[in-house]
Amino acid sequence: MSIDTICQKLQNLCDSEDVTIEKSALELIATKSTGSLRDAENILEQGMVTYGENINEKDIRELLHLGEDFSTVHLFDNIVSGEPDKTIRTLSGLISDGHDATQIKDNILDLVRHTILHISGVEVPSHLRDDINSFVDGKSDEVNVPQLVNLAKILNGTDFRNSMDRVLPLEIALVEASVLFTDGYTQNTSMVSPKSPLNQPVPNGNTANPSSCLLYTSPSPRDATLSRMPSSA
Repeated sequence: MSIDTICQKLQNLCDSEDVTIEKSALELIATKSTGSLRDAENILEQGMVTYGENINEKDIRELLHLGEDFSTVHLFDNIVSGEPDKTIRTLSGLISDGHDATQIKDNILDLVRHTILHISGVEVPSHLRDDINSFVDGKSDEVNVPQLVNLAKILNGTDFRNSMDRVLPLEIALVEASVLFTDGYTQNTSMVSPKSPLNQPVPNGNTANPSSCLLYTSPSPRDATLSRMPSSA
């Protein structure tokens, strides 16, 4: 079900219950329910029970444990500006202010998605505030879709389950992601390091082939006695 349709049905429900709700709050509910009217109605009902007859976007964000979008905009800006040091400092500040690492990751992914859609010329209803939409508009000229897709992949691969420190996996992911946007960054697809002995020139001018190299062991006393060649592995 489309976001507009869900918003309209939720508005009808609010009208029948004499509940006043901000349009941005309805759009946020509809977006987070990912097309499910039942989920959207459940969120709205929880909001009515918790906040009464007047509900705003901030209430819904609090209900869904969402931080203010702009709290992660600066972090996103640091990442796509290729500034790992500022990225870590901004993240540390958000954590100190009580933001959850998982929610920070989700908020950044949300910004990545909207930026990709904007670059691609796809018009979709946005629950982002006008000032954040303006930021996304400006950043769309500075980054490209492949970079943003790689950023999304890195964030989606962040695993908080096996870490005693919930912030550490996100710190690693964001530093790795910010490197994608540094000047002159190129991804090395070679399986062997350029400095590896396997890539050094050999007398005939070619480069040693790892698959053709034999690993020889030192001669054993028996080899020396029997004048055998070193055994190969």
